Amino acid sequence: MILTPNKLFFLICFFILAILPSGKLLAWGNDSLVPAGENSLEMRGHILISQGQARENEKIPLDSAQVSVISEAGKLLWRGITDSKGRLNIKLPLGRKFTMSFTKMGYVKKLINIDTHVSNDNKKDFSFSYEIDIFESIVGLDVSVLNEPVARISFSEMAKDFNYDIVYTTKVNSGLQKMYREYYELKRKAKLTPADTTLPKSIPAKSKGIKK
Repeated sequence: MILTPNKLFFLICFFILAILPSGKLLAWGNDSLVPAGENSLEMRGHILISQGQARENEKIPLDSAQVSVISEAGKLLWRGITDSKGRLNIKLPLGRKFTMSFTKMGYVKKLINIDTHVSNDNKKDFSFSYEIDIFESIVGLDVSVLNEPVARISFSEMAKDFNYDIVYTTKVNSGLQKMYREYYELKRKAKLTPADTTLPKSIPAKSKGIKK
């Protein structure tokens, strides 16, 4: 059989699609890293734009944010993009450890750790809903605190479900609060123009109605 350029191109494209793992590199909405028939932990995420404590009730979803799942060995396993409501779900297999990262072009990156180990008598399908906010990068802000995960999630034998590690959250919270205070202060200053920050040397009196 003689392969024309068009046929050769078609075969190459077909071969690439055949070997590419569906949904493992880019996915919208629900997806899974769990083999058929195995139990899982579904991470149901809602990614938001940080609004600060004064506006914490204003939840603005961040669409097209990038969510990645990384193995304990540091290998990228999956990557997805949030929808217009800032949501993205991913099913993780039990008995492993993962890091999830959240970012977008022009925004900082945040990390969370997930330990999906459970005892044999507790194996079933779980789901964990969470919200995470990220903010735009700003010049001069020290974000070194974000080099470490902002949260850890693991199975609680007492609750028989997955939950946040409160001890770890308390430990990192002071550093996060300091970073946020600096962020909103830098953001406030960035909005000020020279006219806002510089007062005139003298304010001339209005002549109207003043008799000399």
